[in-house]
Amino acid sequence: MTADKIRATLVKRFRDNWNAEAPASLQLTRVAMPGQKHDRDSGEPSAVLSVQFGTRSNEAIGGQKIRQRGFLYLQVFLPEDSGTKVATDAYDAFAAIMDNQTPAFLDATGYVHLQAVTSQPTGTRPGYQQFTWAAPFYADDDR
Repeated sequence: MTADKIRATLVKRFRDNWNAEAPASLQLTRVAMPGQKHDRDSGEPSAVLSVQFGTRSNEAIGGQKIRQRGFLYLQVFLPEDSGTKVATDAYDAFAAIMDNQTPAFLDATGYVHLQAVTSQPTGTRPGYQQFTWAAPFYADDDR
């Protein structure tokens, strides 16, 4: 289990399901994937998908299982004073795709275990408002 393998699995799950669930104004062409540039000041709805890796630890004293934890984030940027309908629909789509799912690694050697999507603090800046959601995850590496 590597960070690249986990990231690829999470991004694939998102890409394969987003357009079917997401609001029309926020399809994949408006979402920056990990490592891509993003223009939040475009005046159009847009989003950024990112993976943040957290702790890596043994699951039991003397155990061989290594658990990698982290968060899959979706940040949505909407023009200022445009309301929250697109954000609410995007949250529902993200939750439908990620809540308590267990996608297999692309090489079928294990799984990423996603937990319930949570909301993160949000706010506004001149020109746009931001909404952020996180899907906590873990993946095990049996050694």
